[in-house]
Amino acid sequence: MMPTSMGGGGSLKTLPQEQLMIRQMHQTNTTVPQFTAMTDVDMTLTSALREYAEPHFQQQTGARLGFMPFFIKAAAKGLRASPEINSMMMPTGLWLHDRIMIAVVINGPKGLLCPAMRDPDQKSVGQIALELNDLIERGREGKLRPEEFFPSYFSISNGGALGIKSNIPMVLPPHVAVFGTQAITKQARVVDDQVVVRPVMEIVLACDHRAVDGEHAGKYLDAFKETVETAQYA
Repeated sequence: MMPTSMGGGGSLKTLPQEQLMIRQMHQTNTTVPQFTAMTDVDMTLTSALREYAEPHFQQQTGARLGFMPFFIKAAAKGLRASPEINSMMMPTGLWLHDRIMIAVVINGPKGLLCPAMRDPDQKSVGQIALELNDLIERGREGKLRPEEFFPSYFSISNGGALGIKSNIPMVLPPHVAVFGTQAITKQARVVDDQVVVRPVMEIVLACDHRAVDGEHAGKYLDAFKETVETAQYA
């Protein structure tokens, strides 16, 4: 209940959206039994595919082709492989969503925004890229509509866009998991008994342990990793 008097007068200062998000994250940190699962991904084939496709995509659409559309498509495959992660906690169990709706963290004029990418499992990487570029552009201009944020059943953030090499995201209910991709760095890897330099990215899945266990997380990460390392996005 809102206090009618604090004993000496005063006024209510409304918190900006980003501070409300931080408060919600603090509440989550004290109420959600969160665990994290992480691995790394060899980006060689996906990097080559993007490098090949971007000039053609830019010529045809006038838009850039970043890595995020590939990650969103691979994340959708991960959710199909592990449907418990695409769910919501209910009093008697998990509600497994039929559709995939991924909230994508982008920068807005007053802080972070999380508009929803609808049905990326049914779209090509090119279609996802066009929709994502539109969301980013309108988000920066403060032109996103309220209905573009809901519903979302899972979220993904790309710390790599900020040069972050390792970061653990925080689950925000009603989601039961959140996924983070990090910066791509050159690392030494053993391939066919030879030490080679490969582009490598760390991926992190944070989960609500009441809904998701290690097996579910492993299935998701395996599906994402396989998609990216084989560059099979069809």
